[in-house]
Amino acid sequence: IMVGAMVFTVVFGFSGFEASNLRGTLPGGLGAVVWMIGTSTRFGIYDMSGYYDICRAGDEVQNPRRNIPVSVITTCFTVGVVFILCYIAIISTEDFNNYIYMYSPDYQGVPLGIMSIVVESRLGAGRRV
Repeated sequence: IMVGAMVFTVVFGFSGFEASNLRGTLPGGLGAVVWMIGTSTRFGIYDMSGYYDICRAGDEVQNPRRNIPVSVITTCFTVGVVFILCYIAIISTEDFNNYIYMYSPDYQGVPLGIMSIVVESRLGAGRRV
């Protein structure tokens, strides 16, 4: 299910790619960008849950001194690339100034899911997938 959701995100997002949405200034400058990337990577821990399993099964792996580090580094790189693709696909679809206010501390409502915003911007509000 997770792989399907990520494939949907990348394909659907890049189908509405607008390079102009990647330009502009983020509120808070470079420090805010670094903070946002750090905050968003905490979600990647769920994708890395297999890391613990492979390290626990080290005695069953052939040549564990080589294969475990290679698998861990490959997994980290792969997950990083997939997350970056997902973020670019989402950010490039809709101008972030149209929805960034929903994620500020002083917003007086329930923020919508970012994929809901992307799907509505691509299909039109009120339409169903």
